[in-house]
Amino acid sequence: MDRRTILAVILSLAIYYGWVVYRGATAPPPDEVDVAAAPPDSEPAPIPAPTPDVRTPAPADAAPARVVDFAACGFRGRVSTAGGGLSDVTLDHYTAPYHITPLYTWLSNQVLGGGGPWKPYGDDPGSAVLVSADAAAFAAGAGGSPVAFDVAEEAPGRLVLSGRAANGVLVDRTLEENRDGELCTLRSTVTWRNPTETPIEGGTFVSMHDVVPESHSRYGSQRQPVAVVEGSLVYGGPKGRGCLRADTRLGPDTPSVSLDGPVTWFGLSDRYFGIYALPREGAEHGTATLTREVRGEIARDGTVFSDDRPLGPGESRRATFELYGGPNQMEHLSAVDPSLTKAVDLGWFAFFAWPLLWLLRWFHSLLGNWGLAIILLTVCVKVLFFRMTQQSFKAMRRMQAIQPLLNEVRQKYADDPQEMNRRTMAVMAENKVNPLSGCLPQLVQIPVWLALYNALLTSVELYHTRFLYLKDLSEPDPFLVLPVAITFLMWLQQQLSTPTNLDPVQQQVMRYMPLIFGLLFFAFPSGLAVYVFVNVSLSIVQQWLINRSAGPPVASPATTPAPGGATG
Repeated sequence: MDRRTILAVILSLAIYYGWVVYRGATAPPPDEVDVAAAPPDSEPAPIPAPTPDVRTPAPADAAPARVVDFAACGFRGRVSTAGGGLSDVTLDHYTAPYHITPLYTWLSNQVLGGGGPWKPYGDDPGSAVLVSADAAAFAAGAGGSPVAFDVAEEAPGRLVLSGRAANGVLVDRTLEENRDGELCTLRSTVTWRNPTETPIEGGTFVSMHDVVPESHSRYGSQRQPVAVVEGSLVYGGPKGRGCLRADTRLGPDTPSVSLDGPVTWFGLSDRYFGIYALPREGAEHGTATLTREVRGEIARDGTVFSDDRPLGPGESRRATFELYGGPNQMEHLSAVDPSLTKAVDLGWFAFFAWPLLWLLRWFHSLLGNWGLAIILLTVCVKVLFFRMTQQSFKAMRRMQAIQPLLNEVRQKYADDPQEMNRRTMAVMAENKVNPLSGCLPQLVQIPVWLALYNALLTSVELYHTRFLYLKDLSEPDPFLVLPVAITFLMWLQQQLSTPTNLDPVQQQVMRYMPLIFGLLFFAFPSGLAVYVFVNVSLSIVQQWLINRSAGPPVASPATTPAPGGATG
């Protein structure tokens, strides 16, 4: 692989990720979506007809809903009697994300004549939001419509609702706190009963929906539907974290997507927090469907867990669900159910990311500081790949040494590409230079780098974690110290490794490469930036030591090979 190819690949990746950052930066957070145009009592917009196996909830024709306050397991929210769904749920012990104002944004506002004093992390963000005020988390119904409930019992940590669906099915639902030591979940039992003497078609369901913005920053935290069906993690909504299958994207033309297979759990989740429903006793026949609800100007995406079997005369159906709402912390999730750990999506290279994340937590237990734990983890990864990186640096120096000979071959045989390639390989063979030896060690390390990237990006432990002048390692650096420092270090590393005999085009590409990559770190969470800063610093030290011990690169006294493989 020659230098031109490597540069082209790197430049393409840099431009792509720069575009992703630019496009994602303008998206509003989930809780800032403009829903003012939709009055609470507005009539629902028509919903496209579902497929025969899908039961898409629609608002019931009933009296104005009553809203009941409900608090349990460290969160508090509201339950509407129209469907019984949870909304406006906040966590008592967690703070919402800071509203970051980077220095360049504040300066531009000052130049344009707007804005007040600079608040890098904004005002007090208040409590973390689990689901928004427009959500309907864990609503219940029958025949495709939510139930108009009445409050049958209300007590601390317990709420009992009773009502009738539009098709005549009677529904009772209990929501109560369930504590087992430090573990706290909600247990919900839903009973559907046919009081008539004729079968009632339409099936029964529970559902979990919330507003999902159409676009969002790749590095931001986005709430969206998520489920584990047939052992695989599936995202819903218009755009997803990680690998969102094209056939699970919801939109105006795709209001529902059926998910085939047994449902382990379903819910709503962002990068750091989630609310999940785990089917338990009596829910074995349920199937999951991703759906989009439209009510006025509000579109809510979520999951419907339905049992499409009809209810016979006088027949009752009872299903129990366990609900967890809180941080996506591995200890909490695994204590509820081991399958819930899938909510922490570590990407394609999760088999590398899990041990790295475990090591990061262990370092934190020793040091008591997440910033120092990241630094120590970076040093360990660097030591692990020290020999491989060293071999790569030495191979690059040997390639630099024969650049004059290679340039001579290119100039002499510019009109004969086949002969030029043959003689280029002959020069490399005579000088014992492998064209892949410089880039192959770097390629081998890419899965580990990506795994560490995902581990740091998705770890709720870094959420609102302080380090030095930073108030939150999960947010970008508003003071721009780390992005600017990383850009400078990348430029310095380039000066130590770039040959002086490159052609003008390559020189221009290499000159702007640190700036292109440096722009990415203006949007990276600070925890990732700390890792990159330490990693590049160690790479510079390593490369400087190699350059110092080896001296300037010198090619062997070989000349351009003559036809037939002889030198002349």
